[in-house]
Amino acid sequence: MSLGQSNYFEILKAPPQLLIEDLGRPGLSCMGVSPSGACDLASFRLANRLVGNPPHLAGLEILYGPCEIQFHRSAIIAVTGATQELAISGRPRSSNCPNLVGPGEKVSLAIPEFGLRSYLAVKGGIYGDVYLGSSSSDTLSGIGPAPLLEGDRVAIKTTDLGAELSFEVATTNRLSNHFELSGWLGPRSRNFTQRSISNLTHAVLRATKDASRIGVRLAGAELIANPQRRVEPEGILRGFLQVPPSGEIVVFLADHPTTGGYPIIGALDEHSIDLASQIRPGDSASLKLKEN
Repeated sequence: MSLGQSNYFEILKAPPQLLIEDLGRPGLSCMGVSPSGACDLASFRLANRLVGNPPHLAGLEILYGPCEIQFHRSAIIAVTGATQELAISGRPRSSNCPNLVGPGEKVSLAIPEFGLRSYLAVKGGIYGDVYLGSSSSDTLSGIGPAPLLEGDRVAIKTTDLGAELSFEVATTNRLSNHFELSGWLGPRSRNFTQRSISNLTHAVLRATKDASRIGVRLAGAELIANPQRRVEPEGILRGFLQVPPSGEIVVFLADHPTTGGYPIIGALDEHSIDLASQIRPGDSASLKLKEN
């Protein structure tokens, strides 16, 4: 879209990764394409809800920080996700609620105190190139809009800023440097000794530096494989827990591969998948997996 006379914002300072995301492109795993979309879906949906958007409209996924964005015209925004300081032209503002940004004003996000990913929604939504029905950037396949860099401009869709917003009390995740994740054991848990599976309940896991939108690796599980059992390649979904030969656990996130060749010991529930997307290297986690 031409930005000549349009409403847009400009990236003045880009974080390590700044992506356009929406709810993804589900239903294409048979083509080898993962759903992608926002990693923390609850925070993404909340950001859209706070500015009066339907949940599917595209917004920004901000990895860590700092980040600074300047708006060309007035806009209503909301920032959710990681716990961090938000300011508009140097004035402190609150996350998890709507904020008015005036023409020429700058939105600044500091490095988060807790968590990893933030979401910025703009009333009316933003424009992003559509690939296979979605504007989501998939970092594994390279499908979708390219990561945003300093100097890039993003167009904002026309909307009525005077329309009434619904101010609701919103439940948000309270983040820290320890994450309690829950879910279910799967049939491939029998590929490991019963003792190592039992020990997993009490283990304190540590996130390694091997983390991305594809998945986060948790060390300290010490899972011991049963050599009697073979593993056949099988499908992968968001939230699946895979165990490579190292015995660590890989929690698959939005840009996961569609198939894998290592055993899947279980899966996280939706709430825990969103939490896992906020784990950063060095954070600790515990796993509570019920028998399915």
